[in-house]
Amino acid sequence: MDAVVLASLDTTCTIARPTNSTGVWRDNSEAFTTIATNVPCYVAEPSVQQLNAVGGSQIIGTEQLWEVRFRLGTNVLPNDRLTLASGAVMRVQAVLDQISPMRRLLFVSAGAVR
Repeated sequence: MDAVVLASLDTTCTIARPTNSTGVWRDNSEAFTTIATNVPCYVAEPSVQQLNAVGGSQIIGTEQLWEVRFRLGTNVLPNDRLTLASGAVMRVQAVLDQISPMRRLLFVSAGAVR
């Protein structure tokens, strides 16, 4: 991967995956298992075209969606929690099938957790 593409990943995040469990009273609880730390990434607001590419009408429950870029091959899935170096927390809504000159990056759509 060339230096220009790597340099565009200007922050880091921790990727955590949800794990569901049933308690004594048969109540469901959600916890997160850390998958990776200090993962290089870039965060930008998505364009209308990118929202349409994943079916913007199918993404519900978030007020604002962000585009997050990772190195191709990064282990990230829908519903993963991203904790950015700034402390912001996001939940992955969709992994985008992005076709661009920067095809060496993995694009995901994530919503802020409030």
